Amino acid sequence: METMNITLPPEMKTFVQEQVDQCGYGSVSEYIRRLIREDQERKTRLEIDRKLLEALDGGPAVPWTHQDLEALKQQVRARHPQLQDEA
Repeated sequence: METMNITLPPEMKTFVQEQVDQCGYGSVSEYIRRLIREDQERKTRLEIDRKLLEALDGGPAVPWTHQDLEALKQQVRARHPQLQDEA
């Protein structure tokens, strides 16, 4: 793990320490890592939402057929051979 030093105004430092104490974090680093992970997850969700909206705007809906499902399964199996025994 890498070390990173940050500078905070006193009010923020107090807030962070209160969060650590009140929420049961083992350290300030643990608290900061949680905040970063949450931000990473938020950005991932935003990207998924963007792609879903893009797909919705991509044209009219068409019926999903059994052949479409089988074609999708074949694509997944081709990309992930370890799934051959599943489905």
